[in-house]
Amino acid sequence: MRFKMAKPIIWHIAGLLLLIFLGQQARGQQATIREIRENAFRQFSLGEFADAIPNFTMYIEHMKDVKSSQELMALEPVYYNLALCYFLTADFGQADTAFQA
Repeated sequence: MRFKMAKPIIWHIAGLLLLIFLGQQARGQQATIREIRENAFRQFSLGEFADAIPNFTMYIEHMKDVKSSQELMALEPVYYNLALCYFLTADFGQADTAFQA
């Protein structure tokens, strides 16, 4: 009897979480470039290398037109960590490309 009661509660919670998620998406909330960078480094530090790759890539894509030496220097750890992510997920070709960027 106890097991049968838990199942509907779980479905209600899952439904509420889905509604919250869809509500945020409907409002058009997008991550800022700072949030993308912070998420990438957080995922990297947690060892979630495959999850960090898209965030590092989005950050690099957003910053591709920077010209100042200070901004270019800020990209160095991003490229380095991206390369390490590829290396640690056994994508050695992409790792080599990122290390040379």
